[in-house]
Amino acid sequence: MNPKEYQKMKELKNTYWWHVGRRFIILTIMLKHFKNFINHRKRIILDAGCGTGGNLTILKKFGKVIGVDESRNALQRVEKEEFSKLVLGEVTKLPFPDNFFDCVTLFDVLEHIENDELALRECLRVLKAGAAFMLTVPAYQWLWSGHDEALNHKRRYTKYGIIEKMKKVGFDIRFASYMTTLLFPLMALYRLLKRKLKNQKEASYVRFPLFINNLFIILLRLEAIALWLRITFPFGMSIIVYAKKPTSVSR
Repeated sequence: MNPKEYQKMKELKNTYWWHVGRRFIILTIMLKHFKNFINHRKRIILDAGCGTGGNLTILKKFGKVIGVDESRNALQRVEKEEFSKLVLGEVTKLPFPDNFFDCVTLFDVLEHIENDELALRECLRVLKAGAAFMLTVPAYQWLWSGHDEALNHKRRYTKYGIIEKMKKVGFDIRFASYMTTLLFPLMALYRLLKRKLKNQKEASYVRFPLFINNLFIILLRLEAIALWLRITFPFGMSIIVYAKKPTSVSR
């Protein structure tokens, strides 16, 4: 990824509506399904493709967090004292033993990886039997734009497509839904217009007035409440999946 994009991520991760709202949705799903993890310091969580560490504030509520990323540039921007450990490495070749982690997260990472199936297999390998896995990915290839190119995406997904890929690898899918649904019409129109105008390749960080930024955060929090109630959305800008490693997997 372009180093400028890493810097944007670090600067905006605690204020920009997409980052803040998305983390709230992730936290809500984890609180719903990971009740036995809360404040359990013996649990070991792998944040695969941790980037600049934007998800740490959520994950450290559930255990000790190890971050791995293939970008030295990204890891240099992480607040290292907050992680139990930071490792330079690839998701397709995780430098950890089999059956090691209590949870693996892969938040907006899979779309960056050429061999996404191999990355999923590696995540499954390092998980303990019965352990939890969560991922988010961007939705719909028809929304491809300069945003995706700036972030070095390889593809976008449909909910059915990512579920089938995960099942093929061996995951037991427990919950899946589109998200960022209430803002979907506005965001989709913006992406399509930018593509038509053949804009420069840069991530779509549109700086809104504070009250609009906060309104968008509220809308994503409403989505989080719906997802807590196990209401799934039929479309959206992103997809979230919660799965488990079966208790008996042939490796």
